[in-house]
Amino acid sequence: KGNAMGQYEMLYDALYLSLKNLSAYQPYENDELLWPTWVGNVIDISYPPLDEFFVSWRPLSKKVIIIFTDEPGQSFLFPKSMIGKSYNTKDTITQKKIIKMLSTIEGLQVYAFTDLGSKSGTSGWLPIISQSPGKWSPLTDSVDDMTDHLSSVAFDSLCN
Repeated sequence: KGNAMGQYEMLYDALYLSLKNLSAYQPYENDELLWPTWVGNVIDISYPPLDEFFVSWRPLSKKVIIIFTDEPGQSFLFPKSMIGKSYNTKDTITQKKIIKMLSTIEGLQVYAFTDLGSKSGTSGWLPIISQSPGKWSPLTDSVDDMTDHLSSVAFDSLCN
């Protein structure tokens, strides 16, 4: 979950933090990442707090991540080593880095429910989903459609 302001969906960051202890590729292994405070303290908190964001994956568990968003992938984490050298948070956690992390993980399924505008491109979710045995589905207002899609995810990922 990101901050209270809806336009700052830190989902690339959440995905990165969820993959961090599974992936052999660690783009920021020796650098502390933090929320920038120069954007008017808009992104200085998260739930859970950044220093407590840790996913404890059991070794033999089925690993599934499901993303719901109407936004392209965004990152707001910032390397501490770059303070004073740059203010660009867009280069920290990128689609390419997440794809490289996923390429080192076996048995993880990532599913994304997004609008069409967030599906493809350099910040889209489909290239990320394509790296795992997951699936992209349209995010809709239809309870029946979403229930069908979620039932399919549950069956595909947990029952097989």
